Amino acid sequence: MAAAAVAADVTRFSLPWPPNSDAAMRAENISRVSTWQDDLDRLPPLNSSSRRRLAACDYTAGRWVYDPRRRSYSSKCEWIRSAFNCQGNGRRDTAYTKYSWKPRACTIRRFDRAYFKATLRNKVVAFVGDSFSRNLQQAIACELGVDDRVEPWSGWLGGTLVSGLAVPRYNLRLVAVVAPYLVRYSNADWAFRQYGLKPGDGSRYVVWLDDMDAQWASVLQHVDLTVFMSGHWFLDKQGAEAVRSTVYVANNKVVRMSGMAAYRTAMRNVKRFVAVEQKYRGVPMWLTYSPSHYSRGNPPTCRRTSPISAKRVQAVAAHDIATAFRGLEVRELRKSPFRIIDITRISLFRPDAHVKLFYGSKTNSKTKWDCTHWCLPGLPDVWADVFQFVLKTQLRRHKK
Repeated sequence: MAAAAVAADVTRFSLPWPPNSDAAMRAENISRVSTWQDDLDRLPPLNSSSRRRLAACDYTAGRWVYDPRRRSYSSKCEWIRSAFNCQGNGRRDTAYTKYSWKPRACTIRRFDRAYFKATLRNKVVAFVGDSFSRNLQQAIACELGVDDRVEPWSGWLGGTLVSGLAVPRYNLRLVAVVAPYLVRYSNADWAFRQYGLKPGDGSRYVVWLDDMDAQWASVLQHVDLTVFMSGHWFLDKQGAEAVRSTVYVANNKVVRMSGMAAYRTAMRNVKRFVAVEQKYRGVPMWLTYSPSHYSRGNPPTCRRTSPISAKRVQAVAAHDIATAFRGLEVRELRKSPFRIIDITRISLFRPDAHVKLFYGSKTNSKTKWDCTHWCLPGLPDVWADVFQFVLKTQLRRHKK
């Protein structure tokens, strides 16, 4: 087929093609490109009673319901990071994969693959942050892979090479950007010496609170929907155990502050960069803090095999930390363009869903419990339910 004929059959991708992308990437078979306003126009408008119901709905108030029919992808999904593949690493109980979250005031339905792919056709979705944001990306990729082909993808966005997963039939890209602090950080010797510090003096990283992580900042305007998540790397302690000693820098000066204060500063700078400096045209979202379940004694809380009650949630050692971080996120993002995906409270009920001892193939030799990260399949699949609920209701609520 002549080059002119090929060009006529291909609708130009909505994101600018980088100057150094190859011809094969330019000639992808994209049938139609839509804008977010096109997508909103296809959604039926909400009537006044539906708007009031959504405004009043606190979907974090509810309970976990055991659902033996809850569909889930297999632990053989190739996109699950091995450290989170609990069943593949020897975990035999599966009840933790069969719970659904039921809010009191509204309904959160199971992740709808057809809706997700139709709404995000020809879109780039970025998951920016720590391992928990990648949990969500992997859960969604495994769900989409149940009835569609998902494959590795890498390409240029705004002159920056990124990688992730793609659903070719829908030209949908799920990009992962590792940025645990969201802002720039380094553990290189020069970073410490720059501020008169000796490398290896107990500080793991130098973190520049007013300087964005270069990778996500450079691709932001070429992404249609961005899910941010952070918090854990700002922890000073996990229970009584020190996590890390971090050097924070602001205005090119070392500043002494707690991890919570540093996170607040970083969040404010991220918010300003996205909404004010960049005037981001896509949809920014924020996944709230993911709680841990380390107990004050033995056995660890996450040894459980079922969700805990509301009363026991209050007694979880990390409850106050999780609530404080989640409260900070909600306060800082109020009256901002960010849509909040609030998974903190519902996750506090789920010590049973952690990785526990099943984060490697030689589980019998493991003695250190992981009560921070989550199994896949598992709780992050419900985060995907909540993510889609927020996306769907927010798009409809803001429909003109």
